[in-house]
Amino acid sequence: MSFGELLKELRLSHDLTQEQLARKLGIVTRTYIYYEKGSKFPSMDLLARITKFFKVTISFTIDEQGEYTAQSL
Repeated sequence: MSFGELLKELRLSHDLTQEQLARKLGIVTRTYIYYEKGSKFPSMDLLARITKFFKVTISFTIDEQGEYTAQSL
């Protein structure tokens, strides 16, 4: 699963639109959409806010399938 797919899955699991989540994270919707599409990657500061918001840790240790994983805190 790509980072964008993981982010979308987390967003949908909290019943949020892209616009709602972008507002909660303090970014513009267009920027958030780039993250879900995988054309951009958030800064470490924003990544920390995302993980805090969703109460997950994101492991960037890529497994043999090249997938990202998220684990609840």
